[in-house]
Amino acid sequence: MTDEIIQMIQQILDYSDEQKVDLGKESLGRFLNGLMQGGIEEKDLPQFIVAFTRLFVSADRKCSQKEFEFFTNVTGIKMSYQDFYEMSNGGASPEYVKGLLEWVSKLNKDDRIALILYGVALLSSDNVVEQKELVLIDQILSC
Repeated sequence: MTDEIIQMIQQILDYSDEQKVDLGKESLGRFLNGLMQGGIEEKDLPQFIVAFTRLFVSADRKCSQKEFEFFTNVTGIKMSYQDFYEMSNGGASPEYVKGLLEWVSKLNKDDRIALILYGVALLSSDNVVEQKELVLIDQILSC
């Protein structure tokens, strides 16, 4: 991971909750738009939102209230915290991570960057980006 990426992560960590939500909305929107341009149907987009949110939230094997609030504010998907917790379980299993990273490797650079920005905004919503989360970001960057 380059110093530039580390500085970007630190900058996002320093954002207010509102700034993180704004970044999440913008980057998720760009990511989803890229998926549609690549042939994914609009009706299938929620599956991708859930899949990648699960991946990011599970990276540190913790599910925080702040991550839940970020998710609902960014996506507009309404659910209980308990449903969010259950949705995010299992996203750190080696098979799950491997499958999504294989899928990420097929993305173009702009879509991958949008996904990473969404992920960093989500991960930083609890004001901490842990080593396990940095490893995941590095894996996505390396695809």
